[in-house]
Amino acid sequence: MSEWAAVEMRMGELAQVFGAIELGRSKASVARAVGLSTASDLTRWLRVQRLPPYRLLRNWYIVVSLVDCCGASRSLARLALDRSVDPSSMYRMVRATSGRAWGELREHGAVSCRRPALLAWRSFILDR
Repeated sequence: MSEWAAVEMRMGELAQVFGAIELGRSKASVARAVGLSTASDLTRWLRVQRLPPYRLLRNWYIVVSLVDCCGASRSLARLALDRSVDPSSMYRMVRATSGRAWGELREHGAVSCRRPALLAWRSFILDR
């Protein structure tokens, strides 16, 4: 099993929630979506599952999902508009998270985008 698949297994339903690419969703609503009562419960659950902190996990997972979803045929701006999100907020989140421009990530594909995500998560996901 790949390291990415192992992290997704630990994430459980959280992977589906993040994969929906909803930037404006609060941590508390994400917690409720996965059956937890509060944002604090989600923080504790992430620690127990040996997953990165919420924002680090969410942002990288969304970046990889965006690259995967758009591929070479769909623009990020179109995806954002289809989801009633300001395209500039998606471009900014991609740049702030990855340190790279959208075009560069898209050109290299989701597989190569997973490597920096896993590196950013490394200290949290190592089996202890």
